Order: sequence, then structure tokens, then C-alpha cells
Amino acid sequence: MTYDPLQAWRLAWQTQEMMTAAALTIGLRTFAMGEAMVGLRPHDHRENQRMVSEKMKAAAESAKASALLWPQLMAASPTAAWGLWLRLGSGGLRPYHSRTTANVARLMSKRLR
Repeated sequence: MTYDPLQAWRLAWQTQEMMTAAALTIGLRTFAMGEAMVGLRPHDHRENQRMVSEKMKAAAESAKASALLWPQLMAASPTAAWGLWLRLGSGGLRPYHSRTTANVARLMSKRLR
């Protein structure tokens, strides 16, 4: 396995994108809860359940992706380990990234309706 310098940049971009999407998701969900509390919209119980279940699923997928790469990382040479560390980070972040970006798209489309 060779080290790809752009791999670190891609991981940083993926992290930034996920953090931005998470902040937007939190804001949209909090706003919707506030509207429901004052009676401006019906309370969305499915969205609240989704918040919890998706975090648990993402955590399990992240742990699995990390666990699968861990033996390779331990057996790798120091140079190859750099690339594996980045793959470990990217693989662990991927479930959270996919969910947060999907949430923003879904919640924004609900908001614009």
C-alpha cells in the first residue's frame, strides 16, 4: 500500500462536510421541535426516533469499518501505516458523513414544502 498525499485532504474535506451537515441538521431539527412546541406544526415523532436510531447504526458501522482495518494497521510498516490511518479515519467517518448529508437534504426538502 502506498501513501497518497491527497488522502489526507479528502479526509479533511469529508470531515468538514460532515460537521457542516451535522450543524445544519441540528438546527433544522431544533427549529422543527420549537415549532411543534408552540403549535405551529404537528410533532414529528418519527424524526425523533430516527435521530436516535441512526446514530446507533452509524456508530456500529463505524466501529466495524475501523475494526476490519485494525489488524492491517498493526501489521503494516511505518510508512504504509500512514495510509492505513487515513483509511481508518475515512472508513470510520463514512457512516456519519452519509447520514448527516442525507439528513440535511431530506430536512431541507421537508422545510421547503
